Amino acid sequence: MSICVFVVLEKKTKVPLFRPDLFLQRSFLLSAIPNSWMVGFIWVVFFLIPLYLQNMVGYTPLKVGVLLLLVTLPVAFLSVPVTKLYRKWGAKPLVLFGFSILALSSLSQSLFITREAFWPIGLGCLGIGIGWVLIWGPSISCSLSSIPHNVAGIASGMFTTLQELGAVISLAIGGVFFQMTYHSLLAPQMNQINAALYNFSSDQIESLITNPVAVEHYLGESSPILPILREGFLGGYQNAFWFLFGMSLLAMLLSLFLPKKAPLG
Repeated sequence: MSICVFVVLEKKTKVPLFRPDLFLQRSFLLSAIPNSWMVGFIWVVFFLIPLYLQNMVGYTPLKVGVLLLLVTLPVAFLSVPVTKLYRKWGAKPLVLFGFSILALSSLSQSLFITREAFWPIGLGCLGIGIGWVLIWGPSISCSLSSIPHNVAGIASGMFTTLQELGAVISLAIGGVFFQMTYHSLLAPQMNQINAALYNFSSDQIESLITNPVAVEHYLGESSPILPILREGFLGGYQNAFWFLFGMSLLAMLLSLFLPKKAPLG
């Protein structure tokens, strides 16, 4: 409904905020869409990994924040070198390499994650940060450098709008993958779970079944429902990262059609 209202208003205004004709610029379109998927990837990561580390492993928020520095440090330290590589090679090889790293990082979360193993999380976070910095700057530069200067402001706004739209949609879909998998795995055992948590209200139970660490605190390590909750959480987490893996492959496919070297302003 909101999109329909927006389209109607855009058609009536003399100076629209959204210019569909800019999508005719190949570099703009083929940079903006993969970039929006990359930002969506990052949003899902920043939702799922802290949830996993706190609710499954029992990390404090401080420990989670320190671990997530592995995502942001490559962006801080590699932005300048990546800019130099962009000027030399253009966006296409960097974006393709970035999405290949994101794909491998999501695979590490899907295939090798366990409660005891740190390396899939650590290496995955580092890989996500490297993929982020390889895609972020080059895709923005490639997209906006292909647009005439007189519409650069509108193009920048469109680029940002697509970026945020991709992030919100990706987070919603990733959350659906997590929840649907989790609840489908728990469904056959819900009678046992409800019986073990009989002291809690239905709302509290709904919250607790996604927090094995809290259930362990209340019922003890020997509780028979803990393995069930952990298996369900892990299944939802892994399937959400399979979704991100598929997103990365689609973005790589789209990025193959980028020009070999975008114009520099």
